[in-house]
Amino acid sequence: MGKIAELLIVDELGFVPLPYVHVVFTVPEQLAPPALRNQRRFYNLLFRAASETLLEIAADPHHLGARIGVLSVLHTCSQDLGLHLHLHCLVPAGGLALDRSRWVASRRNFFLPVRVLSRMFRGKLLTFLRQSYRCRFSFTYITVSLVPKDLRYS
Repeated sequence: MGKIAELLIVDELGFVPLPYVHVVFTVPEQLAPPALRNQRRFYNLLFRAASETLLEIAADPHHLGARIGVLSVLHTCSQDLGLHLHLHCLVPAGGLALDRSRWVASRRNFFLPVRVLSRMFRGKLLTFLRQSYRCRFSFTYITVSLVPKDLRYS
């Protein structure tokens, strides 16, 4: 296949032929029960924590110093169909320089430090969960306090 044909296929499909890395964010099993009770809220927070983690660390000049893209897919079970919440993220192995002047490629066989990613992800997810449930509980408290006392426990 010629170079022109390759470029036409790339243009038609909407992606750029470059190396990608596979990053997986796993949710501890202790968080599975609250995740199952309120799936929409939990999964939104999960996607937010993972994407913000990747974008912030990649933008840090000490690491990659670039704006990256991310494609994330939620998996809710393991191969044996047991509950195992995790996100698979497909990330280009590089990104656009922060000043948008050039492409910044990651080092060969290394994208971003795993420990830094895992610590930031854990912190963000727990912070988002605390904020989310604090708001929900305060709303519930206000709702309960407005119900007349004789109707509260009937």
